[in-house]
Amino acid sequence: MAAAALSKKTLRWYVNCAVSAGIIVLFYLLPPFGTLTRTGMQVSGIFIGIIYALSTVDVVWPALLGLVLLGCTDLYTMTGAFAAAFGSETWLFILFILGFVAVVTGSGVSSRIANWMVSRKFSRGRPWVISWLLLTAAYVVSAMVSATPGVVIPWAMLYTMCENYGYKKRDKYPTLMVIGITLASLMGNAIFPFEALAMMVQNSLQAQTGQTIDFWRFTILSGALTYGVVLTYLFACRFIFRPDVSRIRENDYVYSGETGLDRRQKLVMGLLALLLFLLFVPEALPESIPGVALVNRIGRPGVCALMLAAAGLLPGGDGAGRTDLARTMRDGIPWPTMLLLAFALVMTSSITNEATGIQPFLESIFGPVFGSAPNPLLFIFAVCAVQLVLTNIFANMVIALLLVPLVSVYAPMAGVSTEMMAVCICVLTNVSLVLPSASPFAALLHGNSEWVTSREIYKYSSVAVVLVAVASTVICATLGSALF
Repeated sequence: MAAAALSKKTLRWYVNCAVSAGIIVLFYLLPPFGTLTRTGMQVSGIFIGIIYALSTVDVVWPALLGLVLLGCTDLYTMTGAFAAAFGSETWLFILFILGFVAVVTGSGVSSRIANWMVSRKFSRGRPWVISWLLLTAAYVVSAMVSATPGVVIPWAMLYTMCENYGYKKRDKYPTLMVIGITLASLMGNAIFPFEALAMMVQNSLQAQTGQTIDFWRFTILSGALTYGVVLTYLFACRFIFRPDVSRIRENDYVYSGETGLDRRQKLVMGLLALLLFLLFVPEALPESIPGVALVNRIGRPGVCALMLAAAGLLPGGDGAGRTDLARTMRDGIPWPTMLLLAFALVMTSSITNEATGIQPFLESIFGPVFGSAPNPLLFIFAVCAVQLVLTNIFANMVIALLLVPLVSVYAPMAGVSTEMMAVCICVLTNVSLVLPSASPFAALLHGNSEWVTSREIYKYSSVAVVLVAVASTVICATLGSALF
């Protein structure tokens, strides 16, 4: 049986590889049609074929193959394609900041932050305060460190709390909290403009329109959107899903855990605070102030590299020796994601290149959807709804790659800020947990079958997605319009 199952899995793998290759070859052979040029046909085939492989086979080799194939088009030389990918400011920025995040994660500070937040005594006997603290802990840990500890650590806390409150696995309340923690972590991971997806969207927007997004305005709007999603889910839990929380209300239990920071963790948090300061504050200050011109000259990749180098001087985890940066970067950086980002950066530039004719072709297809919105509010809602549906089926980077060119064209026609809609895309394409294929964290959620079933995930998260579309439209139409 095992051998037969393995054989079927292997056969499916080869079939998907063949389908991916077939798509690429087919577009190479087909004559141009519509606004697509010969180069546009080649780039379209590479895009569709590689995206198919990324979704069904693997990440690493399709991303590398995509770069090689793009280097064979008229848009790039082979060296030029790889230089545009791995030598871009965006790719280097993400590389160094993920290296620094790996140092923060390795310090163990994530659990201390979460423990401190959840162990507040004012939550005793107040079920929705406890629920809010759990989701906020997931959000903050994900924002300050990374999404993985933002999911795993609050999950472990929830399990301990449920045991003390008397809840069983798959009871309605823990089911809702398991889903909510995953969603909150996804949102925390989307708040800052230097996350991988956010940098890719900003890079695509700049290639399309020449516009750049101020980090401060990005973070204010994304903060409102991301935390608004968390509060919207909490609202749905209390007033729509309505689990039995009487066990919490009648119990005096308060979660407790280690909250103090050791010397190394304090130093790591100090470096993190300094990094955020250097990324945000100089942008808002005139260069006449001493030091601002130097920071701007170093640039964001340089600032991140400098902080990562400083982290290498910190004491090791056991208090002896120094931080092993080589091992930290080897084990802590998601290298498949970095390769995918490299491919996405070059593919974005290729799609938006006038020599391909792809952008006018996409406009002719999606124009009836976005171009028919008679007023700004309906346009915002249409974009929110479309991306929320698609990102729960396909990978978020794919959806972002498709939406940014369309929004760049139709947002000005609807009287809506393109930068605001780019921030919206950065946030809402992370609301991906309905189907296991939506994101790695959706797969992790569906895999937690001991505490939650896929059927319950479909039921509760689908309702939440509808409410998120409405809430996001309101936030973008009010705060977003004021900012942009």
